[in-house]
Amino acid sequence: MIGCAFLYRISQALSDAKECKEPFGGINMIFAGDFAQLSPVGDSSLCSHVQTERVSTTAGQNIVFGKLLWLSVKTVVLLSEIKRQEGTKNLRFVDLLSRLRAVYPDWSEAGWRNAPLIVCNNETKDALNSKMAAAFAKRSNQELHWYIAED
Repeated sequence: MIGCAFLYRISQALSDAKECKEPFGGINMIFAGDFAQLSPVGDSSLCSHVQTERVSTTAGQNIVFGKLLWLSVKTVVLLSEIKRQEGTKNLRFVDLLSRLRAVYPDWSEAGWRNAPLIVCNNETKDALNSKMAAAFAKRSNQELHWYIAED
């Protein structure tokens, strides 16, 4: 997926090449893509909110101009019929893709129960460990005991 600043750079390059001040050098544009993809690296997503604290810089202004270019698109066609994975043998895979797209994983699936979690600080790790230990004790009908070690 392209971002706002990159869209603006594309428009500027086409305007320069065609010697035309109109967006995209007056060329009719067709955009195709998947908005469920990861956001562009080092750029703002076309669907993101403009961060007003960044508009005082040239890079921030390019993001705003790219966002305005995207908002000027008049016709959008959303494709909703799955073609690449169609067929009954792919139903589970299509269901998985749909849930991942919408960021709704099925947390009740057994694979998530023991999935490793990566966190960035000890406070979060300790809170998660406490919740997971309590959940495991409840699932296994065991009493939970806490033992605190002192150095």
